[in-house]
Amino acid sequence: MNNYFNSGGYQGNPYPPYPGNGMPNYSGADSFPSYPSDNRPPYPTSNNNMPQYQVGFEGFNNNYGSSGPQYPSQFSNTPYGSSNYGGPNNPPYPAFNQNEGFPIAPSNSSLNNYPPYNQPNSQMLPNIPPAPVYTPSNPTYPNQYSPNYSNQPYQTSSSGSNLYPNLPQTNNYQPTPVSVSNPTLRPFQPFNPSHDAERLYKAMKGFGTDEATLIDVLCKRTYSQREEISLVYKTSYGKDLTKNIESETSGDFRRLLVTLLTRPLIVEANHLKESVSGMGTDENALIDVVCTKNNSEMMELKRIYLQMFRRNLEEDVKDDVSGYFKRFLVSLMAAHRSEAPPDYQKAAQQAKELHNAGENKFGTNEVTFNKIISCESHAQLRLVFDEYQRLTGHSIEQAIRSEMSTSIQRAFLTVIQIIRKPASYYAQRIYESMQGLGTRDKLLIRMVVLRSEIDMMDIKTEFQRMYRKSLESFIKSDCSGDYKRALLCLIGDPNWK
Repeated sequence: MNNYFNSGGYQGNPYPPYPGNGMPNYSGADSFPSYPSDNRPPYPTSNNNMPQYQVGFEGFNNNYGSSGPQYPSQFSNTPYGSSNYGGPNNPPYPAFNQNEGFPIAPSNSSLNNYPPYNQPNSQMLPNIPPAPVYTPSNPTYPNQYSPNYSNQPYQTSSSGSNLYPNLPQTNNYQPTPVSVSNPTLRPFQPFNPSHDAERLYKAMKGFGTDEATLIDVLCKRTYSQREEISLVYKTSYGKDLTKNIESETSGDFRRLLVTLLTRPLIVEANHLKESVSGMGTDENALIDVVCTKNNSEMMELKRIYLQMFRRNLEEDVKDDVSGYFKRFLVSLMAAHRSEAPPDYQKAAQQAKELHNAGENKFGTNEVTFNKIISCESHAQLRLVFDEYQRLTGHSIEQAIRSEMSTSIQRAFLTVIQIIRKPASYYAQRIYESMQGLGTRDKLLIRMVVLRSEIDMMDIKTEFQRMYRKSLESFIKSDCSGDYKRALLCLIGDPNWK
């Protein structure tokens, strides 16, 4: 038999000769061992000197053990892809060493029918359920997504935006509707950045400035279009559009045009810096920015603030405010609000927690309000607020006004307004910028510029409902000149000229 193996072996055997000299000891066997039906040689399990061959895979394992080789058939109950193939010390797909010369399985081996390595398919992981289907949620919050609830007791609008459970219809109770984006400033069509850049250049060339052309171009284009115009302007004329405007205009009109050419989050980062710099703190400015952001917007705002001022936004805010107001702002700036789907049973329990932490006890437990309002998703909080109304007979806003005061009260109310009806909050802030003696122009410019591409139409409607006067009439009576005309153009007044 030694000569038999050394001469190349039986020609009908698909396996090459075993390495080394002489035939291995097959427990006294005096003839070539028989093959099982699946063409696997019955390798010995008791000879410590015999290498263990990983038959069926392109490779081998040089881990010599006493228990012999471990074949996939011994793990028939294990799904494909398990790391248990070949025993606990044998990886499932070891690399093949060309220098060793150990045998590999023939091309017609049944073991070659196993799924390819590192190529997942339906056979590789049969016990893993399919991934869930995700659809965009409420377009007011474009960066959040919610699972598809087609197999759960949820009802959605035709647009799929209102993911509310089928709530009990008690005392004419209805879920709070979710508003959609309704801007006054939409992408201008047909858009030609080269033509717009040329118009701006001619409007500022030579003696004097054509302010009407500046308004007609910059106040009728979205920020992305203005950004493209600015790039073409620099490329074509070798001048920076923002600096050119600063040199050709003045006052609030110049501030408005420069804000239009500035990235929105940079505008807000500058506003935050001004609110915490110098003596005192503009707490309303902090609320305007921090309490109106979702997770992704807050993370980007902190990054921009750090890049612009080489300072940490959270540290600057914590140094300027205190108490529960500071705690709430820090919680919001952590940008870790849940994005889980709404849960009606959980909302009912949280509504009771808020009631027990406020109106149903002596004093107020602000920590409970902080934990729920800063951590839960907007969809979940809508359910909580609606359930609070059904539980107590009045709104959560009324409870907060009666239980809290000063900045912490306004911060909680801002978040609730942004979640329920953001247009009413911004209508209130625009009104506050113009009421009384004088005008808070920085606030008015920031509100009008940033909301013109989001929901200015809704803000105008809310402004009319809340103050019985149109936003256009307020601007006309409080502002003047090119500054007034630019504001009217941004809010969609066709008679801005």
